[in-house]
Amino acid sequence: MHLGKIKITKGIASFPMRIEELKQWLKTFLKNKEHPVVHLEETADTLFVEYTGEKHVYIIHPHFEDKQHLLTQAAGKEHQITLVVLNTRKNIAQVIAWWDILIQYPQLNIFFVAPKTNEKWVLYPSTHNKIIEPQNLEKGLHALAEGIGYDE
Repeated sequence: MHLGKIKITKGIASFPMRIEELKQWLKTFLKNKEHPVVHLEETADTLFVEYTGEKHVYIIHPHFEDKQHLLTQAAGKEHQITLVVLNTRKNIAQVIAWWDILIQYPQLNIFFVAPKTNEKWVLYPSTHNKIIEPQNLEKGLHALAEGIGYDE
């Protein structure tokens, strides 16, 4: 199976700060979920979370970049993988560009987050692909994104 690479805009001065902003947003989100966190480990850009009977990996990057390890983690795994990104037009463009790769991973979802409004929308590429007509993908994703406001 071809895993491909997901590219990102490099050289953003506030990149580390935005990772921390998204990480703090995610931790608050997790504290308020119905399912309590049993165990949590974190690295610079990843939270490994265990709920009762379920494992979940959250990979935090404000913008898509070469996330080969995301796809490597997703390949053949049963636990849920969530990519946490900012709700930007560029990130939506990257999702569209890599749609054929992303839909191969049913356990993958993407949180598009607008920290300023404390809102998110969630995309499950594999599931979404089954219900949307290909010619409406871009329009549909932008409609979802505009619902919470772009973070640009």
